[in-house]
Amino acid sequence: MKSGSSSNTENDDNKKQEADDDLKKAEEALFADGQLEVQVKTIRLSVDKNAEFGKSVGLHQKIVKTERYQPKLILEKLIIEQEVVTDWSTGKTVRGNIEEIGPKKSKITWQMLAWLAQMVSGYNIPMDRLAKILSSEIKGFSSGRISSYISNIATMLAPIYLVLAELLSEADKWNGDDTRSNVLEINAKIADESIGTEEEALTPLVEKISEVLPRVSKLKNGDGFKKQLSVSSLIGKSNPLDPRSTIFFFRTHVGDLGNLLSALLAMRRPSNKKLKIQTDELIANRPERLFEELFDIQYFGCAFHGRRPFHRYRERDPDLCFYMLRAFLLLNRTESLIDRLGRTRKNVKRIRQKYAKRVWDLILQKCNQATESGKLYPEHTLYKACKYIERHYESLTKYIEHPEMDLSNNISERILRVEKIMLDSSKFRKTENGRVAIDIIRTVIMTCSAAKVPVIPYLTYVFKNHKQVAERPHDFTPYAYALKMDQDKRSKAS
Repeated sequence: MKSGSSSNTENDDNKKQEADDDLKKAEEALFADGQLEVQVKTIRLSVDKNAEFGKSVGLHQKIVKTERYQPKLILEKLIIEQEVVTDWSTGKTVRGNIEEIGPKKSKITWQMLAWLAQMVSGYNIPMDRLAKILSSEIKGFSSGRISSYISNIATMLAPIYLVLAELLSEADKWNGDDTRSNVLEINAKIADESIGTEEEALTPLVEKISEVLPRVSKLKNGDGFKKQLSVSSLIGKSNPLDPRSTIFFFRTHVGDLGNLLSALLAMRRPSNKKLKIQTDELIANRPERLFEELFDIQYFGCAFHGRRPFHRYRERDPDLCFYMLRAFLLLNRTESLIDRLGRTRKNVKRIRQKYAKRVWDLILQKCNQATESGKLYPEHTLYKACKYIERHYESLTKYIEHPEMDLSNNISERILRVEKIMLDSSKFRKTENGRVAIDIIRTVIMTCSAAKVPVIPYLTYVFKNHKQVAERPHDFTPYAYALKMDQDKRSKAS
């Protein structure tokens, strides 16, 4: 009996120790670099042998391991002990620099601001839901307060955003697209025709960005302004030899992608003549004729833009549509073959010439048959789809001779899917200032991903140095930070 009692005491002590360990772990902040930190915890599920088997002998015991995951979110409260030193002879007083932790008159840290930026703009969590997640008996958050934080974040990042536009303007190729959006404030101004007028009041952030990038574009005939709000995305590299220099740029404006292209070409050096643009073959996606005459621009079509109607209407004409879908699948597999063999210029040109060119010839031949057979009337969507390929065949196949270009502009379309997610989850951003803030933060965060830069440390670094960022934004882009990280690693190694 004493032995059993001792064993029970040891078990109780072990359980108490485990409970203490769990409590200590729970007191630690589990967020590291903006990601849920994974803590390994072992739980032993024991069997009460006496209750289950009685006094049976010869029991075989083994341990079967499995895994379960559970999230934990802890809001860390910091008690700041700020040292204050006074020289009694001069009366000079110096305090410990609280700006190393966070903004002077704020209750949150720079790291918290970075985390909020990633949650709202990176993960598209609506601010009212985020406020509920963060609020507790100790500290309450409101969506209005978080909205104010997001606006302050965008103001600090605005110089970097404008520098990224400047760097993007000099890229040797662009990949772009746009999609329609909704902002309550802008929709109201479009409806009452007050948008773009001199009397219109703008916030400092909106005005600062609109001084460089178009906010409201005029109709081509110059008679009034456009009526549709769009989110344009544009991708390019500031250094063509380093993928980490890729810039993902977003701009919400009343107009089309072509208006954004014109604004960037107005910033481009006239001596930097050659430019390749890949986008949908729409007139609205082309810059103004003035810039087409000033620069040597080559246009590349998007293969999958030509594919979509055949997928959408495949049940109406299976013979035509499934033939075309198989052909586009072969084009995609050709690109996969290149990836497996190695995407060198020699491999790309050789394989595209050998396989992709033949597939495109078959696609054109099928389109000619469909439009000349008389089975499809000219107003039919599939007839128009075939005519689209016939009309733009040169630009759709131009990528074959240019290894640096892609089969499609899918990447610029995919990054706009988040726009649809945002509209579904939060319907719209109420104000133009909020919409511009989201564009700025999203541009910086996605460009961080391209630069292989951890978002939270980068943003924290930028916020701490926001005064220098305003003076020297070129030194604080995600790519500049990536090069700085490289330099730091080399310095430590040496």
